[in-house]
Formats: sequence, structure tokens, C-alpha cells
Amino acid sequence: MKGLKMEASGVFRSSARLRALMLLAVLFMFAPSAQPVHAQDVSLSIQQWSFFADTAGERISGPGQHVSIGLIGGLTPRLELDFSAVTMLTPKPGDSLLGAVSLGYSLLAERWINDRVPPNWVSMLAEIGFLGGGTELWARGFSGATPKAQVFVRFTPLVLGNSFYRRRDRLLALGFAYDLLKQRGSFFFNFFAIDASLRR
Repeated sequence: MKGLKMEASGVFRSSARLRALMLLAVLFMFAPSAQPVHAQDVSLSIQQWSFFADTAGERISGPGQHVSIGLIGGLTPRLELDFSAVTMLTPKPGDSLLGAVSLGYSLLAERWINDRVPPNWVSMLAEIGFLGGGTELWARGFSGATPKAQVFVRFTPLVLGNSFYRRRDRLLALGFAYDLLKQRGSFFFNFFAIDASLRR
């Protein structure tokens, strides 16, 4: 157990440079939207996930389809924060449980202006985030689950709708994730996401 802790701390120390670079990327990417942060809207989101194998043939959560359910909150007219829980849908429903948090930036237009002014209906989304939790729950249970931790960037080329219209569809997102524990990169794909606004 002590050896495992020492190994994990070494991995996190060696990835300090990567985390610093990602923080600088976030600051640079969102600098144009700097303004007083205020809550704008909250949406309930459901999203499909597919994970591809890394160079060692491993995935963060095995083959098959995954689904996430979460909440997205607007911070500024272009900036949003997404919290969601990701789990395996097939072939073993519930065999993994991961948490995802991401910061997203709307590229082509504001995601929200106000109740009277509709933003552009078509947009794109760039995100940076973290994905972590446990897998192999069927075989190992919650206490023995295999730990996972990744940072990721994701680009969604087609975003239709927004909170003004009470619904938004995100299509064909591609992401790249870096495994903090194994120090390997891999890709993932989100074919679709449906965001339903909780505004009255």
C-alpha cells in the first residue's frame, strides 16, 4: 500500500508541468470572455461516450457504449461549467462510474444573452476538463474498483440551439485525454448530447 502511494505521488509530481500548461491554456482560451461571472442558466444534459484504446490497448472504461447525465451552468455569455456522471451502458451496464467536470467556451456565438435576445442558433464548443473514478465494479465492487484519472480537451464542431430555445444538441464531439496514472494519451468520441434547459 505504501509503495502504491509513493508511485501515485511520483506520477502526480511528474504531471505538474502538464497541469500548469493546461491551466495556462484555459486562461488564454477564456481571456476574451473576462467579465463579472454570473449565473445565467442551468440545463440537464444526457450524453453518449465511446472510448478508444491507447497505445497499450487500454481504455479508461472498456469497450462498448457509455452514457452520462449531468448539469451544465452558464457562467458568462460564452463560458459554461459541466458536471456529469459517466457510466457503462453496454456490454455491462453500471460496470464503471466516472465523474466528469469540464469548462467550455462557445466559439461562434454567445450561448446565452438574455430572455429577449436569441443568440445564434448554430455554434461550436471547445472544452477542457477532468474525468476520473473507478471501473470493473462488477468484479471488484466499489472498494476494489480500478482507479482512473484523466485530463482532456474536447471539440464539438456542431452545436444546434441554446438555452433561449430551451434545448441544445451537441453533435460529433472528438476529445483527447491524457491518463495521469499511466501517462498515456487516448481519444474518445461523443456522438451526441442533448441539453434541456431548466429555465422557467
